[in-house]
Amino acid sequence: MVSIIVARVNEHETVEGLAKESSVPVINALSSLYHPLQALADLQTIQEAYPSKSIKGLKVAWVGDATNVLYDLAIASVKLGINVAAATPDKYPFDQNVLKVVKDSAEDGAKIELTNDPLQAIKDADIIVTDTW
Repeated sequence: MVSIIVARVNEHETVEGLAKESSVPVINALSSLYHPLQALADLQTIQEAYPSKSIKGLKVAWVGDATNVLYDLAIASVKLGINVAAATPDKYPFDQNVLKVVKDSAEDGAKIELTNDPLQAIKDADIIVTDTW
């Protein structure tokens, strides 16, 4: 009775299960692993901040825990040629499986740099995004 499912769930496996069993498209509105709609909103804000300049080649710095928000922001950014530098605490490192997705998604030479030093991450950044630490 529906044409599409938009799911905001806790565990990522829940949205994967929905997608596997559904006969209609499933959009991940938020899960423990990804938050793609937030990434779209962030990229729209970045584009609005640089209306007369290509966003390709910009640097986005993240300071905070490695979370679903960071993961999708990194994936979406490198797909558009935006470089990403993320400073995360040792207790909350960047997920290695997601890091592979980020690297495999990179276009136009975009790179991701991981560090535990916020000052290193924000050096020469055009945009700084923060979260808890």
